[in-house]
Order: sequence, then structure tokens, then C-alpha cells
Amino acid sequence: MTMETRIDVKIVSRMWPVFALLLAAASASSQEKRPIEVEDQFLNIETPTLVMGGEDDWNVPILNSEQLYQALRRRGVPTQLVVYPGQSHGIRVPSYQVDRYQRYLSWYDKWVKGTSKPVTEEGI
Repeated sequence: MTMETRIDVKIVSRMWPVFALLLAAASASSQEKRPIEVEDQFLNIETPTLVMGGEDDWNVPILNSEQLYQALRRRGVPTQLVVYPGQSHGIRVPSYQVDRYQRYLSWYDKWVKGTSKPVTEEGI
């Protein structure tokens, strides 16, 4: 097995839940005779959601995060999107790592403990 094959198998195994969801949605859509709506996947989400990702992430493209963020905002779910410029799947810049953990703690304080408000989109 070549390195490329191992990577492809790893990517496909990670993406299988997405493929299964798309197949199920396509099947349901063809039965209902209506187009697949991205927001249909998020209809039951009510939990305040902090969405974070690297701008250059190939494992979880930032477009997915942006779509989730937009769908939740349209539904009135408290949400925040943070995109770290030039970062891939693992956030490597130390100042971004600090920012990420401070945002986690602030978000939990606000939405789990109810003791403070989350970090603004301008940062800490």
C-alpha cells in the first residue's frame, strides 16, 4: 500500500459519515420531490455553538463552518465563528492557540456556567 493510498483510505474513512448523510438526504429528497436544503441538517440545533477553524484546513474545509454558522444565525441560535488565518487542521501559531483556549473558557463560562459573556469577534 503506497502512502497516497493510505492517505486516501484515511480521508475516505473520515468522510464516510458525510457520504452516508448525503446519500440518505438524496434518497429522502427524491422521495419527497424537493431539493436538498443545507439548513435541513440543522433544524433541531438550539445549543449555543462556537465554531472555530483554520482558514486552510483541508480536513474540515472552513466553508462547512461558515455554512453552519450562517444556518444557525438565521435560526436565531447564539453562535460565533472564528477563523484562524493561514492555519490548517491543527492550529500551530502560539497566539492563536492561546486565543482558542481563552475563547473556549469564555464560551463555557457564558453558556454553561452563566457567569460571563463570550469573547467578542474582535478578540480578547
